[in-house]
Amino acid sequence: MDRRPEDPTVRSGGRLVARASSRSPTYLGPRRGPFSVLYELERYRGSLEILLLLHLEVRATAWRMRQRLRPGPEALLHGLNMLVRIGLVRRTCSGTFPFAKSYELTDLGRELVESPFRAWAGILAP
Repeated sequence: MDRRPEDPTVRSGGRLVARASSRSPTYLGPRRGPFSVLYELERYRGSLEILLLLHLEVRATAWRMRQRLRPGPEALLHGLNMLVRIGLVRRTCSGTFPFAKSYELTDLGRELVESPFRAWAGILAP
């Protein structure tokens, strides 16, 4: 039997188990706390490099990041979306053609980049 990727079940130990998604009532939302944010930063390839580039250049487009960092297009897209979602990067869209999206660090993102790594858990704590 061929399952589609959107199928809400997965096989676990011979039995079917419901997969939690943002559309299902069993979804508990994203994990909270400093270590969940650190996990997200580690999970997406290139996210730390994006933070450092935005710290150096203040504002950059996705095209500029692709030129400087050389990630794959999907890796860059997923990394940027994750950084926007957790509040470390702000996305702004121009109101005129060609409707370029630019990215810049938020205050939290700037504080995180400027602090030593050992202080990150304290900065990211809710």
